[in-house]
Amino acid sequence: RVHGSLLVLNELMRCSNAQWERSYEDLMQKLQCPVTTPPSDSVSLLPRLKSPLISTKTRQSTASHTSISSIVLANNKSNPEHMLFESSVCRSLMIEHFDDVCSETLAQRISRSTHILQTLLAILPRLAAFNKEKFVKTHLNPTMVYLLTTLRGRDRDRATAFTTIGLIAVAVEDHIKPYLPKIMEIIRASLPTKDTPSKKRTSGIEPTVFVCITLLGHAVKTLIKSDVKDLLEPMLATGLSPALTTSLRELATSIPQLKPDISEGLLRMLSQVLMNKHVRTSHIPGVSASLSSEPQEIASIVLALRTLGSFNFDGHSLLQFVRRCAEHFLNSEQQEVRLEAVRTCSRLLRLAVESSSSRH
Repeated sequence: RVHGSLLVLNELMRCSNAQWERSYEDLMQKLQCPVTTPPSDSVSLLPRLKSPLISTKTRQSTASHTSISSIVLANNKSNPEHMLFESSVCRSLMIEHFDDVCSETLAQRISRSTHILQTLLAILPRLAAFNKEKFVKTHLNPTMVYLLTTLRGRDRDRATAFTTIGLIAVAVEDHIKPYLPKIMEIIRASLPTKDTPSKKRTSGIEPTVFVCITLLGHAVKTLIKSDVKDLLEPMLATGLSPALTTSLRELATSIPQLKPDISEGLLRMLSQVLMNKHVRTSHIPGVSASLSSEPQEIASIVLALRTLGSFNFDGHSLLQFVRRCAEHFLNSEQQEVRLEAVRTCSRLLRLAVESSSSRH
């Protein structure tokens, strides 16, 4: 019964704040995280009001906590076919009972049910975004105490808690500042150190650790500049992964002062993957073949090539990588390596030509 009630509350919150849902989906897309979208049938559950549909801009022009006699349709720019609906009835209901909803939701912290706790972690950022002032004043502290306690544990909710903390930070912005030292302490402890054996550096690292760091960067930006700078080496020590490269790309945008350090560290890692390996070829006689065709090796090379071709390495000459791609990866036996090498070479050559033209 409790789990069902939380699911209903979560759906009511989702239908009460289209602006946050759009921001949430945009963030998850940037971070390449799966977004759970409701089935199209759920639209039929919304109140059938006779008032016309209006855009989110119209809603933003009204008071943030007044009743809205319409359903708001928010188009998702990244996916025009997916639409976000906001119900005036749901929103009015949540405004009226916000404190009670927060209290009853947080009361489920003591539950041992995995389903209840997972739903709790999903609804907390929505509560924080719905009424930031009230949430910060009354509910932020117990929420953060609970989440930090969860992070220190080893249960299955730890991974989700990292993402929840990041989303709450985005919702409450600078109000997360008092909790940053403890959050960073736990993140630091989750990353490898110089004494960590190499085999353990890449295993057991939760990708959501990188998601949390990235969301904190979106939320408070330069407030965590020194912390992120200290975390760069431990992050890079985990090895090349989609979660890491996405995090570094977003952090370079959120905290531009760290872009030189991020670029240097990432280029060093890409060099280790691409410059020190040969790939098996079959099209050109006499080319050495010292790299195995194991899926893990292939995936690592493809990711390195994709990162090299998509990350903005301003101020760095990448022509050495173009030569490496042309001499080795364009002739790989693996189709995915060849295709990614073509894309990377094309982009790097285009950037080199554009850079040369701008100087003349």
